[in-house]
Amino acid sequence: MKINLTTTFADQLGGKIKNGEEQLTMGDVITSALLTPMKEDDKLSGEEKAELFNIWFDQIKDKKEADLKPEQVVKIKERIGKAYAQIIVGQSFKILN
Repeated sequence: MKINLTTTFADQLGGKIKNGEEQLTMGDVITSALLTPMKEDDKLSGEEKAELFNIWFDQIKDKKEADLKPEQVVKIKERIGKAYAQIIVGQSFKILN
């Protein structure tokens, strides 16, 4: 599944959601979801943690488009669902479905 990593996000009023001074992109959201430690991550094996890193390194880092396998999309959606509020989750899932 091809994903445009430069897609940006809007708030509930249609305004731009920022990531610092720049607009928040799908690439930013996926990067954060894959690389930011979460409470449950202490239960992950080293292999599982490396798999999250490898998805980011191989598919997301420094790219404008990702070509994701279905199982990678499932992992990314799971992480985004835990890491973000509804406004980001909803828009991300529409992109990833």
